[in-house]
Amino acid sequence: MKFIKKNYIYLFLIVIIVVVFFFPFKKRGYKRIGSELTISEHSEERQKFSIRAYGYIVKINKKLSKEDALSIINNTWNASQERGRDPYFYLAIARVESGFILGAEGKHGEIGLWQMKVKTAKYISSGLITNKKMRRLLRKPFFSINIGSGHLEDLIDMFDGNIIKALMAYNCGASKVKGKNIPDGTYEHITKVMTSYYELKKDE
Repeated sequence: MKFIKKNYIYLFLIVIIVVVFFFPFKKRGYKRIGSELTISEHSEERQKFSIRAYGYIVKINKKLSKEDALSIINNTWNASQERGRDPYFYLAIARVESGFILGAEGKHGEIGLWQMKVKTAKYISSGLITNKKMRRLLRKPFFSINIGSGHLEDLIDMFDGNIIKALMAYNCGASKVKGKNIPDGTYEHITKVMTSYYELKKDE
């Protein structure tokens, strides 16, 4: 019973964040497609994102070099524009997944900014890269951000545009989400992502 109540609390928090935060974008001229926010690329918009993102990233990871911070920013922006997604959303995911530590390693073998497993990354890239090389690539911002965001977008398509379910699947696996066997920690993880996203956007 406590487990069920706790999950409902996490779901309630997620719903509140999405409802309170996502709906105002229609008033600000953003194109809303389900939960997808599409932002046109303008130099002023990119500059604003870069300044805000840089301050946020170095605040979270004070040991990160300026070069690496800018690499995260540029690759996050480029990936978001290519996929029609809000760059702050991608930034929030990287923040929760790895704390902007390029070589972060999870307890289940996840590596890099977007915490991708070698096995999953090899499957997505057709398995033509050795395990050793893949572990090295996953520590690079360009590769981690692109393969991670690409995988997330595939999951969003799989779940018919449902971003919350896609985020859950990214965290615990699509089969568990489909089977409604979602671990308690996944609800907490998604709440952190949406909260981080809200923090990034609230003063924009």
